[in-house]
Amino acid sequence: MSDSSNVIHEDAMQWTEASQGKFRYRRKSFTRALGARLLGFSLYEVPPGASAFPSHFHCANEEALYVLEGEGTLRLGDKEIALRKGHFVTLPPGAGNAHRLVNSSDKPLKYICVSTAVLPDVIVYPDSDKIRSFRRSNFGRTGPQADVDVQAVGGCRLLRGRARRVMFFAAWRKRIGILHA
Repeated sequence: MSDSSNVIHEDAMQWTEASQGKFRYRRKSFTRALGARLLGFSLYEVPPGASAFPSHFHCANEEALYVLEGEGTLRLGDKEIALRKGHFVTLPPGAGNAHRLVNSSDKPLKYICVSTAVLPDVIVYPDSDKIRSFRRSNFGRTGPQADVDVQAVGGCRLLRGRARRVMFFAAWRKRIGILHA
């Protein structure tokens, strides 16, 4: 750590690991370490042939990626784009920006992912026809509140019924005590 509670060096942080089939990564969450509320900032390392996450898009949050080392293939909608060290990618909310980054090389792919922390958010996984909603941030803090208008966010209108039901049932479950904050 440093002399300030909002400064940290990467060497002071431990990697966390996740693995589920072809989705594998190591991660250092700077956001969690420093208690940021409005931004997510993580360093990812993905082994050859793997992805950190399945194809997905957000209805409220924007993400950005910056490749530090290695090479990968970004699936963005129906396009495949080769990425390497120095590439920067922005991923605004909406179905047109559904994305998945695959390490297509024989060396680890290392990149930074930055995201906004607007809540609630609905994340859509188009390949598996699943959705996930967040009322709280992944790092355990309540972020800036926003009404996600699933009809207004580009691409989320495809999910009008399902996304509304997810948010409704989450609120209902919390009200009767099934879902804990």
